[in-house]
Formats: sequence, C-alpha cells, structure tokens
Amino acid sequence: MIECALCHAKECESIYFNPLRRGSFGKVTQQKYHVWFCQNCGVHFLEDILPGDYYNSPQYREEYNDTLDVSKFYQEYDANDTQKIAKIGLHAFRDKSVADFGTAGGTFLQALHGVAKMTIAIEPSKHFHQTLQKTNTHVFSYGKDLCQSGIKIDVATSFDVIEHVSDPVTYLREIYDALESGAKLYLKTPNHEDIIHAMIPEAYDAFNYRTAHLFYFNKTSLHYALQKAGFQEFSISYVHDYDISNLLFWLKEQRPTGLAKSDIFDAAFNDMYRNYLQSKGLASHLWVEAIR
Repeated sequence: MIECALCHAKECESIYFNPLRRGSFGKVTQQKYHVWFCQNCGVHFLEDILPGDYYNSPQYREEYNDTLDVSKFYQEYDANDTQKIAKIGLHAFRDKSVADFGTAGGTFLQALHGVAKMTIAIEPSKHFHQTLQKTNTHVFSYGKDLCQSGIKIDVATSFDVIEHVSDPVTYLREIYDALESGAKLYLKTPNHEDIIHAMIPEAYDAFNYRTAHLFYFNKTSLHYALQKAGFQEFSISYVHDYDISNLLFWLKEQRPTGLAKSDIFDAAFNDMYRNYLQSKGLASHLWVEAIR
C-alpha cells in the first residue's frame, strides 16, 4: 500500500489513473499515472516521477512556458505580480529583506527594487541566475542554501511553487528557519477544490493533473503542512485569478480558453463573482499569511 507523500499515512486511494499533462495544454504523457488521495491529511498527490534535476534544467520552462525567453516570461507574469503586491501592500516590503522562493525570472522581486532593503531570489533553474544577479539580487538555488548562509529575512513569498516540490514540509521548514522572529510568509498555491473541478471534474482533471505538480492542496492539507513545518500563527483564505468567462467557456468547450472571452460581464460583476467563490472556498488558489 502506498504511503502519503505529505503525512506518511497509509490511508491512500487512487482517484485517477490516466495520462498526465506534460507541459502546456495538449501535451500529455504516453504512460498512465495514479493520482492518490490521502484520507488522513486530505492531500492529493503523485508519486515523484520527475528526474532529480528537472527544475535545474531548461526543460521545465520549455515544456510549460514553451520558451526560455526571459522577456516572454515577464509578459506572462507582470500582471499577476501586480495583483500580488496590491493584495499584500507595498508597506509590507518597505525597508525589509525579502526572499522570493521559486522566483523564476524575478518579476516579483524586480517590482520591489527601491522599496525593499534587500531582495533574495531562491531559484533552482540556473538559466535565470545571471538575469537575477543583474538587479543586485542575492541568488540561492534552494532554501537550504539561504539557511546555511546565515542571512535572516523579514518577509518570505512563495507563489505557485509548493505544489512542485517533492517534500512540502521540508520546503516550508526551510522558509520558517530563514525568517526572523515575527517575520511573515505570504504563500499562494492552487486550490484543488476550485469551481471548475467541482462542476466538470473529468474534463478539468485531465487538464489539471500534470507531471510538474506533485501535490494538490486543499485547506485541510495545507494547514497540516504549515503546522508540521513549525508555523503556529497563520491564516488560510482564498483568492480567485479568473473571470466568469473562464468558467463559462470551460463549461462550453471542456478546455481552457483564457480570460476576457466575453464583454457581457463588467468588472463589477466579475468582482462579485470572485468574492463569492472566495467566500465559499471554490476559488482557484489558497492564500496563506503566516508569522514566524
């Protein structure tokens, strides 16, 4: 019997056995894989099927972003980073040492230059290191490297990263160890219980389950991981990244089509839609604010 990759309980069942998405939409594995559900902690997970150096090599970005061009990466992530900073508030970063775990091209940290006292990039892909260093950002490959450096940080951020790592508790513990006493972590990760999965699970799961996401969290399983890593003071809420047209076209076409596919619904309606999903726990992402 398989052991849960998060809590190590043996109460796991296979809830999916099919090919997985491998890269951008339309790319799938030839082989079928299990997605397991742990009845103890509530997490869904894959067995680790990736080569050990996957995130160190350009292969991940080539498969999932279809490019290694850093300027294309900026175009894709700039708007998303603006939303994160707006949600947290610039005041949270002013004159602080900030480490972004899994920063990739570093768009988030770039936005904090002139605000933060010091920026630190944690990024395993060597492809991005030279670009990150150009902005006087301290660069480490992994959280353990930051911990060994002796540098302590005031703010840690981790956006859409924890679902990729093979050991989420160790990942969070390294962040915990790098934080000053009283320092904060802001973390975002996909919510397995979002609205599209709730409404059309078969079509959505074929898109959502992918080789690069080893874990699929809900509020219960993320709570377990944070506590196991040492965090005692934290809140978990929800944030939704998509408009209502995204849902409607998913229902119509059974596949991802993007945002702003209809001008019938205005910004006020989309705000109401997002707020409703966030209040019901059906939003696209989980949002954590934790204190060391």
